[in-house]
Amino acid sequence: MPLLGGLLVVRPLQKDAEMTESPNGSLAVYAEPWEARSSQWVYRPRIVSLNSGKLIWSPSDGMWSLDGATWEADSVVRLTLRKFPGDQRPPFVQATVDCESGAAFVEGTVECSISSLEQQIERVLASRPRA
Repeated sequence: MPLLGGLLVVRPLQKDAEMTESPNGSLAVYAEPWEARSSQWVYRPRIVSLNSGKLIWSPSDGMWSLDGATWEADSVVRLTLRKFPGDQRPPFVQATVDCESGAAFVEGTVECSISSLEQQIERVLASRPRA
């Protein structure tokens, strides 16, 4: 994401982005679609504070796709992520993000900060065999 005068500049969401709100309505997970190949879609994830508009997390690599988001509490969401083209077995990585504390868990065991979440899910995925 680009910086402008020390502020994070977040591009606007596409009108066809899908969204799921936290139970108390303070946070949302967006899935922004783009066609990676003919009829093969990637749903780029973003977690955003609806109160402040602040971006909580979004992977820098646009090949990460959100296949599911389940709110476990007002500030805790479980994400099912896949990296296009999805040729690892299994192709999905589960990440649980606590937006309030700033902690994340990958596959239920590896604890990390939200800022290092993408690095951790990359490690988990790289350790898996390809199909």
